[in-house]
Amino acid sequence: FDRPSDDAIAAGMELLEWLGAVADGRLTAAGGRMQALPLHPRLARLLVGTNGARAAAPACALLSVRRFAPQQTATTTSDLLSAVDREHELPQHILQTALALQRTVGLGQDAGRLDERAFRHAVFLGYPDRVGRRRPPASPRVLLASGHGGVVSSESGVRDGEFVVAIDAKASRRGESAEAKIRMASVVEREWLVPSRTGTTHEFDRHAGRVRAFRRDYYGAIV
Repeated sequence: FDRPSDDAIAAGMELLEWLGAVADGRLTAAGGRMQALPLHPRLARLLVGTNGARAAAPACALLSVRRFAPQQTATTTSDLLSAVDREHELPQHILQTALALQRTVGLGQDAGRLDERAFRHAVFLGYPDRVGRRRPPASPRVLLASGHGGVVSSESGVRDGEFVVAIDAKASRRGESAEAKIRMASVVEREWLVPSRTGTTHEFDRHAGRVRAFRRDYYGAIV
C-alpha cells in the first residue's frame, strides 16, 4: 500500500468539505452517516440526502457506472431523475447493482419517495463543487465553480435553469483550458447556494464620474 500524494490527500479533504462530511478537520453528523456506507463519498452524500428514499439505489447504481449516460430527448430538470423514472429501461447490470445496494444499505421496496425538487437537492448535495451558471442565460455554456467552462451537450435534456450541476462531465481532448462536455445535468435552485466567500470590487461609474465599490458573493468562481 502506497501513501497517497499530499496533493491527492488535500483534494480528497477539499471534496469532503464541499460535501459537508468534515468541518474544521472533524467528521460531521452527515459524514458519520456517509462513513457507514460502502459508496464513493459523492454517492454516499446523495443517498444520505434522500434519507434512504427508494430512488436513491438506482440513482447511485447508474452513477457508479462511469461509461453509461442515458440520453434524453424530452426537456427535464434532471437527467438523473428522468433515468430513474424510466428504471425499466436501464441496462440489466445497473438494475442488479441497484438491487445489491438496496440489500446492503437496507432499502426496501417500501422505502420513502422523493418529490422532484427534493431529488434535485440530494443530487446537488452530492455534487456541490460541480455547480455551473449559464453564460449568458439560456445558453448551453456554463461557468463552473472550479473556474473552468463547460457546455451542456445535446445528450442532456436539461435546457433551462440558471444554475445546474454537472453530474457527468467529460474533459475535452484539446487541453485543460477547453470546455468540458456535460452529458448529464440537474437544475439547482439559487437559494441552495451558500456563498463560499464575499469580495469587494471597484468599478468606474461613467455616469457619476467616480469609482464605486461593489460587494459580491461568490460560490467558488461563480459570482
